[in-house]
Amino acid sequence: MAIDNVNPLVKETTVYGMTNQAVSHTKGQMGEDVFTYKMNTVDMRGARRTLTFTADHRLKLAHYLKIKTKGQNVNTWEAVAGHTVPSHVRQDLSNS
Repeated sequence: MAIDNVNPLVKETTVYGMTNQAVSHTKGQMGEDVFTYKMNTVDMRGARRTLTFTADHRLKLAHYLKIKTKGQNVNTWEAVAGHTVPSHVRQDLSNS
């Protein structure tokens, strides 16, 4: 929820995910592409959760993402090399 962004009790966290197929592809109000992804993620403690977020382009499959969240909101995401993802997180992602 958007309220998470202004709630001081909700802390920003970093989770990791592996890219998959977009669940939908639509056009935005200005005609831009909007791809929606639903992704299983894992944090540094091994806690799992599913996040839904959008991208303005199709993501390459089976690539790692480092995702900054606050509550259920995805604030930022970036593609990262596999060797930068902690090994226990990579293992948890491969088991999901």
